[in-house]
Amino acid sequence: MKHYIFALIKDKEKVLMLKRPKDKKSHPSYWNLPGGKINQGETESQCVIREVEEETGLKFKPISKILDIIDENIEPKKVTVFSGSAEGLVKINEEHEEYGWFTIAEIHSLPVMAYIRKIIV
Repeated sequence: MKHYIFALIKDKEKVLMLKRPKDKKSHPSYWNLPGGKINQGETESQCVIREVEEETGLKFKPISKILDIIDENIEPKKVTVFSGSAEGLVKINEEHEEYGWFTIAEIHSLPVMAYIRKIIV
């Protein structure tokens, strides 16, 4: 089973979200948290630190695990989300077409990955 690790990064009352490209086969133009698939031999913490830096340029420090579920959407996969702090300026890579800082209310109106609805209440 694939295992994906994501980061919940907040700046005051806003959450950092990344928009998937419109030509992506799965969930085009959906908003997601920074993160990705864990590599073999990598710890969850190492993965989330690496993925955040690759996707946003930020230095992420995981503080606590806030979600660890099996997501049955499309294909079963394990999804883990860490909250933490981040330093630096956001500079997204080619995996996403834009980024934004959104309030919880704004996130409720966005097309987002299913697991996000479990943590953004």
